[in-house]
Amino acid sequence: MPTNPISYPGNSVRSSFLLIAVAAILALLSGCSVTSTPYQPKTEGFGYEETQLQENVFRISFRANQFTEEVEILDYLYLRSAELTKNSGFTHFVLEQDYGKTQVDKAFGPRFSVGMGFSSARRNSTIGARINAPLWDAEERYHVTYRLGIFVIRMLTTEEAKNTKEAFEVNYLIESIQEKYLLS
Repeated sequence: MPTNPISYPGNSVRSSFLLIAVAAILALLSGCSVTSTPYQPKTEGFGYEETQLQENVFRISFRANQFTEEVEILDYLYLRSAELTKNSGFTHFVLEQDYGKTQVDKAFGPRFSVGMGFSSARRNSTIGARINAPLWDAEERYHVTYRLGIFVIRMLTTEEAKNTKEAFEVNYLIESIQEKYLLS
């Protein structure tokens, strides 16, 4: 019997099987990736939308999934406010109202966990997976279903903005937030 594990007849078959198994598990796990809501008009319940309340007053909202950070929602609200203000022929805006909501639901039931392992010995390679699903777990937990941010803005001309120290200049906001999130 050969002492070199590379020359062992079954070793290449096991190695091929092992590589295929690892590739399949990695492909499966990559499909489980989570992403935040992108900056976009509202589609399928997520994104921004606006409502005109007066000639120069708008309500802008951004609804995001549970994986979107609150600061990202705020940045998107500022960006949409600046874009809307610029497109309406104004140069500045002020926040009249700023509020948000996080929808949280209670979750009961079992918690699931998945584990994966790999070991290799001189003649044996092993790969395994484990799913843990307890039969009963009445522990109360919470699950975020979405986050919502809302701004009510009043658009200002350059002259009006001179007398309002809380005014945001739209060109600066658009440029800085687009650069931060690599938006065009």
